[in-house]
Amino acid sequence: MYALQDRAAALEINFAHDQDVRFLAESRRTKAVGLWAAALLGLADAEAYARNLMFAGVEGAPVTEIAMKLRHDFDTAGVRMADDELADQMRDLLNAALRQLDAA
Repeated sequence: MYALQDRAAALEINFAHDQDVRFLAESRRTKAVGLWAAALLGLADAEAYARNLMFAGVEGAPVTEIAMKLRHDFDTAGVRMADDELADQMRDLLNAALRQLDAA
């Protein structure tokens, strides 16, 4: 009985850890995407742009809404960016963030 309870507790701890790592990776990804997009948009304050995207992510905006904001900003600024290129960049930066966290 205790072994089963111990296993359940360990699984809960592991799940919580995985969720924390995922949150950190998504936050890093969103910041990196913001810095990348700000450079393409020619924005003077790239950090502020990235921070605004991060706050949107923290407030629960799904990745699709972040991509839609980027799409809108690119279109408004006249930056040509295919949807699949944007999705690839976001995926690659998420994978890079996960690798960084795994290495830490």
